[in-house]
Amino acid sequence: MSNKHILFIDMNETSHGLKALKKAKELNYSITFFTSGLEFYKESTIMEALPCINQLVKIDTHNNLDILVNEAQKINNIKKIDGVYASSDTEILAAAKVCDALGLKGNSYDAVLKCRNKYVMRKEISNTNLKQPEFIIISSLKEVEEAVEHFISRGKKFPLIFKPVDSTASDGVKLVHSIEDIIESVKQHYNSLHITRGFYKSRDIVLEEYINGNLYSAEVILTPNKIEFLGFTDRKLTPPPKFVELDGSYPYEFKEELNIKSYILNVIQSLGLTFGACHIEFLMNEDNQPVLVEVNPRLAGFTISSIISRCRNVDIIEQLVRLHVDEEYNFGRNNVGTGYFKVISPSKAGIYKGYKGNPYPNENLIDFKISMPVNSYLTNKPGSNRDLLGVVTTFGNNKSEAVENCENVLRNVKIIVNS
Repeated sequence: MSNKHILFIDMNETSHGLKALKKAKELNYSITFFTSGLEFYKESTIMEALPCINQLVKIDTHNNLDILVNEAQKINNIKKIDGVYASSDTEILAAAKVCDALGLKGNSYDAVLKCRNKYVMRKEISNTNLKQPEFIIISSLKEVEEAVEHFISRGKKFPLIFKPVDSTASDGVKLVHSIEDIIESVKQHYNSLHITRGFYKSRDIVLEEYINGNLYSAEVILTPNKIEFLGFTDRKLTPPPKFVELDGSYPYEFKEELNIKSYILNVIQSLGLTFGACHIEFLMNEDNQPVLVEVNPRLAGFTISSIISRCRNVDIIEQLVRLHVDEEYNFGRNNVGTGYFKVISPSKAGIYKGYKGNPYPNENLIDFKISMPVNSYLTNKPGSNRDLLGVVTTFGNNKSEAVENCENVLRNVKIIVNS
C-alpha cells in the first residue's frame, strides 16, 4: 500500500489529465484535487474523477497563486505532499509555484513562465544563437503600426503570425496579411480573453515572422538522472489563416537526427527546464534547419501519450506520475512500430447528433475519442483544437500501415450532423 500523497491542480479533458488522475488512484496514492470548479468539466468527466479523489478543494487555480500556495502549505502540514501534477498549460504555472514553495521536484516558476509566455520565451532564446522567427510584442492597438515597421526595417514582409502570448490549443493563432488584419485580430482577441476554468489570456500579442515549413515536435522527459529522449512527431495542420492540427504520427525519423536533438537540448537548457515532460514544437525551414515554434513543459496533447505508450510498450502516464512523487519509473528503451492520429472531421457544420457504426473491436485501434457532447454545434472550419469533434488513434508496423488502419476505423463510423 503506497503512502504517497499527490496534489493535482485541475486537469485537461481532451488529453491525458483524467488518465493521470485515475493512474494515481490505481497506484494507491492519496489524491488532493485543487479545482476552480467542477462546473467547468463535463458530467462524464466528473463521474470518473470523483471516485479517485480523497480531498477536493475548490480554489482559484489561476489568478491568486499566493492563496493557492498557502492552501497547499496547510494541507502539507497535515499530510506531506510528495508531488504536484498539472496536465494543462493553464495550470502548470500554479504547479511550479507550489513545488517551489514546498521544495518539491519540479521545474521552477521562472522556467515555466518563460515557456508559458511566448514573448518571454522568444526574448530568452534571442540571447542564444538558436534559430527562431523575428518577433515583437503588441500591448495595445496603438502599437500595431510600429510593430509592422519593425518587420519592414528588417526586410520582413507580410504575411505574419499573430499569437496571444499565453493562449493554448492554437486558440487565436492566425496568419495576418495587413495592418487592418492585425487590428481586427487584436479586437477579436480582446473580446475573447476567457479560455477555460476561469483562466483569462493576457491582452498581449506576439507578432512573428512567418516561416514556411513542416511542423514537428520533440517529446522529452527530464529526470534527475538523465534526459529521456522519447522521439519526434510529425504534424499536418489546416491551411492558413488558422493553424489547427489535423493528423500526426510518432515516431518520426530525421536523417539529421543528432543535430536536431542537439538543438532541442540547447533550447531546454536555455529556458532552465529540469524536470518532467517537455513537448517542443519546431519547423524545418528551407535550409533544413530547425526553427523554434514553442516549448511546453508537459506531455504532448491529443493522444500522443497513448501512442508513445504503445510504441515503447510502457505506460508513459503512469511512469510520469511515479516520477512526480519520487517513485521508481521506467520510460522504456526503444520505439517499436508507429502510431498515427487523425481528427474526426464533420462533412458539414451543424448540430452533432452522435455516430453510427462500431470502431471496435480492432487490435490496431489505440483510441477512438469523441470530445464533444451530443447536441453541440460543430464547425467544419475549426479555429482552435477546442473546436474539434474527436480523434482516432491507430497503430501499425509503419506509418503507412497505421494510416490505413485509421481509415479502416473511419470507414466503419458515420458522424451524424443536422444542419
